[in-house]
Amino acid sequence: MLKQIKVDKWLSSELNQKVYFIQNDIDLKKNDVINSIKSFIEKLKNSKCFVYSKIDTKDIKKVHFFENLGFKVVDTNITFETKQLIDQKSINNNINFEFAKKSYQKSIFKIAHDNFLYSRFHLDPDIENSIASKIKGNWAKNFFYGKRGDKMVVALRSQSPVGFVQLIEKKDNLIIDLIAVDKNFQGKKIASGMISFIEKKLNFRNFTVGTQISNVPSIRLYEKIG
Repeated sequence: MLKQIKVDKWLSSELNQKVYFIQNDIDLKKNDVINSIKSFIEKLKNSKCFVYSKIDTKDIKKVHFFENLGFKVVDTNITFETKQLIDQKSINNNINFEFAKKSYQKSIFKIAHDNFLYSRFHLDPDIENSIASKIKGNWAKNFFYGKRGDKMVVALRSQSPVGFVQLIEKKDNLIIDLIAVDKNFQGKKIASGMISFIEKKLNFRNFTVGTQISNVPSIRLYEKIG
């Protein structure tokens, strides 16, 4: 198997089948690489498994190569960056912000489980929504086990979590890994409030976040706050 083909152990456990990730640094100018990938995919055709890759939108030739192998485009991810956020007016809904506590684990799992619509798992027609929701719930829950993310900020109303932001620290860059707000509290500036809290409490030169191009509400949020 090519070194660019990796087993995604975590997603394998979530989907209860073997999951492979093909890295996007494969060189399609090399016939041996092309033949190795084709042979790999051919061997998997009669087995229960899941194979995915992430490809730069500019690399049309590579997109077509994978489509010809039977892959299909599920989503397009876009990345936002900023060095300085735009100040947001304080929200007035008795919302408080703080860093996550272990006692919030069940509530955070439920928020992540119930409030994602545009993730690459929810957009994939071959993955049931119930499984996609469980993946997002476990993604957030892994923070409390020290398996995913470096920090988490939680929005509280009457001491109960109504939103969270999961963060990854990378040198001077702070990456928003996962962000969700309970659907009953959306549209109340809670997401921007959590991000403003992060900016005040954590000292980083850059903020980075990715989202699906179909997720218009998130795109509007990130553009609004700079």
